[in-house]
Amino acid sequence: MKKRFLALLFVVTSLYAEPVIPAGAIQAVQQNPALLNTPQAQALMSEHGVTPAEVMQKIEGSQSNQAQESSIQVEQAQNTVDEETTPAEASTQTGGIKDDTNRFLNHKNPFAYRENTTIEKNLEAKQQYLDTNKLSRYAARFYANKNSFDAASMPTPEDYVVTIGDIFSVQIYGDRNQEYTLELRNDGSAIIPYIGPISLGGMSYKEAKAQIQKTLQTHFKQSSFNIRLSKYSTMQVTLVGETKAPGLYNLSSFSTIKELLLASNGINANTSVRDIVIKRGGKIIAHVDFYELLFGGVDASSTILKHGDIVILSNAKKLVSIDGLVNNAAIFELKDGENLDKLIAYASGMKPNASKMNIKVKRFESNSQVSTYNVSITEAPSFALQNGDSVYIYPLDFSAQKSVNLYGNIIRPGSYSLPTDMQLSTLLKENVKDSLKSFFLPQTHFEYGVIKRYDDTLNFKTLSFNLASVLNAKEQVTLQPQDEIYFFNQNDIYTNAYIMTKGKVLIKPGKLQYFNGMSVQDAINASGVNGFLHNIVRVTTYYTDDWMPKSRFVESNELNSTLLNPYDEVEVYSYYDVNTLKPISIQGEVINPLKTYYEDKMTLADLVNFAGGLTDKAYNKKIEIVRYSLNTDLVREREIITIELKDKKFDDIILQPYDEVTIFRIPKWSEKMTITLKGQVMFP
Repeated sequence: MKKRFLALLFVVTSLYAEPVIPAGAIQAVQQNPALLNTPQAQALMSEHGVTPAEVMQKIEGSQSNQAQESSIQVEQAQNTVDEETTPAEASTQTGGIKDDTNRFLNHKNPFAYRENTTIEKNLEAKQQYLDTNKLSRYAARFYANKNSFDAASMPTPEDYVVTIGDIFSVQIYGDRNQEYTLELRNDGSAIIPYIGPISLGGMSYKEAKAQIQKTLQTHFKQSSFNIRLSKYSTMQVTLVGETKAPGLYNLSSFSTIKELLLASNGINANTSVRDIVIKRGGKIIAHVDFYELLFGGVDASSTILKHGDIVILSNAKKLVSIDGLVNNAAIFELKDGENLDKLIAYASGMKPNASKMNIKVKRFESNSQVSTYNVSITEAPSFALQNGDSVYIYPLDFSAQKSVNLYGNIIRPGSYSLPTDMQLSTLLKENVKDSLKSFFLPQTHFEYGVIKRYDDTLNFKTLSFNLASVLNAKEQVTLQPQDEIYFFNQNDIYTNAYIMTKGKVLIKPGKLQYFNGMSVQDAINASGVNGFLHNIVRVTTYYTDDWMPKSRFVESNELNSTLLNPYDEVEVYSYYDVNTLKPISIQGEVINPLKTYYEDKMTLADLVNFAGGLTDKAYNKKIEIVRYSLNTDLVREREIITIELKDKKFDDIILQPYDEVTIFRIPKWSEKMTITLKGQVMFP
């Protein structure tokens, strides 16, 4: 029995506290649902306010969820993009505002006592902690995409300088149709069949096409030509400076800075991407700012490299991290003149629930001390950042809430905006303009409501109001931001109103839910009737002038029209408890001697007929009746009455309750007489 009780304890407490439910406890209750009917079970369920049916339903739902969890298989798609996974996205939600509907539903009583530990947890939940994450360079995300520049997807620029390894495709059509492939050799020439070598090295693409066409026209005078580069040669570019692997790199033609950095496995943690220098022919021809590509969408072809170029990577001068409630938490590189507002813009701005106040900046001062600055968003454009600064954006805290929270007996508990006049009556009228049913739940208590307010002294206080008066604009209640407004159910204030029915003739006597307009007949029908009711019902009510119980009797023709009050008691009686059945019997020479119930004006003839009539041996000249009566001292006396039937018939003899009638046999009536002979005789 002890084990069963522990199993039940696990089930009831676990199901409604929502931890993992022990499988053994669930199995025990499933195998023996009668455990829920034990006194211990009833006490536990009463404590949690649940019924056996709800517990079984919860068990079935729990098993269904576990089955779904075990059967669902998540198929993850494979991507070709390298992505560094960090906890930044999840952690930036820490301390944010959550719309927890269950919290509103369960938070109905502002006066519910809370232990110190609970108060401390609530206060701790309102605190905000700087929850930083391991951040990476934002520019590094660009190298997660491994797709390189496809030279074949764009037309060859006219100023492209042809070089060794380039291949031209030549189509001749007109008086003849031929196709040649010309590849530039080490000496810069290409061999045209039947014509010979032609020098093309060092020419631009435009000049090389013209030279090939001019040469072909001398031999194919009536033909036309289509000349294009079908394959580009590789080129060599030198990468130096703050790189993981400096040196010479072989790249395909039309490669950009991105392809070069991909080939070198990306950038170092301190490499600048805001000032990449390209030298060509001993001169600096470009300063490339990668952020113009990342944030400005500048055409990648502007960074196309050429054979012999030298690319120089320098050290970043100002790297600043930003974390918290921003859309892209990362480490960004800033140029001179770019301040905090620009950093936030690079991080794709703040999230909707980010606070514009108290932006925290942590700074290392001259390698000797750490300083912290609190900056508002209005100061951001003028707040200069330094290399190594860490910026954190906090979420909005509870003090920033400019709305009110509504709890309790309403359909949609939660946060509501304050009306312009700050009046509770205006707020309610906006929500009940269709009807009270569209906002309030059934059995709302309109005589009472409570406002819980967090005041300027950092303490909570409560204000009560009459809800009906507020709705009718007879009472004005001025609201403040963060007010908690509580609406109550009648059952929160008073015991749930009921009607008590009594009587052994009822199938289900006991408590019934009370409703306005409930009649005595409703209560009787709801309890069920098994038998015959007396036409008088006793109703006891406590709704009297002095609140003392008072009983009255209601006749059957008034049951429907008699309305009940809460907590009334309805007692019904069996018809036979009020109208006692009085026995009467007959014995002797009747076909079926019996004991039955007396009927009004019952005669001897009636009783004999009930017994099936007289037998052939019945003596119809005389009967005997045993009759009972009370004397003057209320002592029951027994009297034997012999009635001669010479001048009377059975119909003339009126019986009384409790009579015992005896029908005699005809004297000396015998069917057969025998003599027994035994002893020393021949035929005993």
